[in-house]
Amino acid sequence: MITIEELKTYIFNEIYTRLGEVSLEGIFFSYEDVYNFDGMYVSVQDQEYSIVYTEKGKERERISVKDKDEVLWYVLDSVSFNIAMEYAAKNREEGKDFRRIYFKKLLEIYNLFGESFCSKKEKEIQRILKENPYND
Repeated sequence: MITIEELKTYIFNEIYTRLGEVSLEGIFFSYEDVYNFDGMYVSVQDQEYSIVYTEKGKERERISVKDKDEVLWYVLDSVSFNIAMEYAAKNREEGKDFRRIYFKKLLEIYNLFGESFCSKKEKEIQRILKENPYND
């Protein structure tokens, strides 16, 4: 298990290398559970990485993972949302479900991080569409 500083360096390097200078605002790396701002907190505790989402100074959700690439997945999930939403808003097609462009852009982003990332995101999108099919 790597230190929190090493994890932060790894995550930032992976994101910036593949996506350029994107905003990582709202993503914090710390040794303790102190939530001064709303966002995502990543820490190392009990031989696991903890990812905590906070809102209004309170813990909303906690996820524990064992691998640094799983941490990268959750950070990418946060970062890619804004990129894909902005892209979809600018490239919206009249009469087509907004999510068509949004999901396509998400898959392009996840593909930059390798086949396993892209495949996992594709399965997630398929689950969403099974419950809520395109509406166009």
